[in-house]
Amino acid sequence: GIEPVLARAAAAKTGQDGITIVAQALLDYFRVAIPVILPLVSQPSFANVVTQNFQTSPATTLLKAVAGFVKAEHARGRIQADDPQASAGVLVSSMHSIALFEIMGFHGGTMPKAGVRMLVGALWDGLEPKKAARKAR
Repeated sequence: GIEPVLARAAAAKTGQDGITIVAQALLDYFRVAIPVILPLVSQPSFANVVTQNFQTSPATTLLKAVAGFVKAEHARGRIQADDPQASAGVLVSSMHSIALFEIMGFHGGTMPKAGVRMLVGALWDGLEPKKAARKAR
């Protein structure tokens, strides 16, 4: 059910607000899905099932949907994403990782929404030094 979330994110005031909406929805999804999936992963046949159904798996479908959103937002000029698939992968894997950390008891068991906004802010700002900082060197 990611489509309604992506529609809400596309209607957000800014691209960053849209990405934050997607990030929070991903985290909410993983909070429910991971506890269900973890026991399955320990089953020996699980790897075969995943391999055989990888292209149609919920994980692949989710990643493709988020990548499509990122590509559309890039086309609208609301975000910079030279590689929408990679950008979506970073967002999805970050929220997946936070949900796993919550299960392990980190973040007091729940990452605050402010923490999600800060993570999106870090992704939004990127790691590249700003032009003014590079010129000052």
